[in-house]
Amino acid sequence: MTVSERRECYLGDGVYVMFNGTDYCLRASRVGSDHFIFLDPSVLRAFRKYIRNQQQQGSDAVAAHPGKSNRAGKNSVRRARKSTGATARVGRRTGKGGKTRKLLKPMLRKKRAKPRAR
Repeated sequence: MTVSERRECYLGDGVYVMFNGTDYCLRASRVGSDHFIFLDPSVLRAFRKYIRNQQQQGSDAVAAHPGKSNRAGKNSVRRARKSTGATARVGRRTGKGGKTRKLLKPMLRKKRAKPRAR
């Protein structure tokens, strides 16, 4: 299949997919060149299995913690920003995989050392 004959489908984020009869080809367009990844049937099966496992882990986590689902409502982000303010500390959260996220430590600005007089 020549470059002019290929039929690509845009997936998003600059990624295109094409099927050449045996393999799927992912193409990421970059300045100056393109990057290609060819997925033969065994790699494609492994990729699909990985996606199914990730979806199952997410479903299990949501079922275990229904009040902490990662699905935001229509105005949930806006409400959260109003209630916490820009400088409020955020409490511990349980993520999609059921893991508790670590809190970020506030960054303190270091004082610059004054240059020595010579």
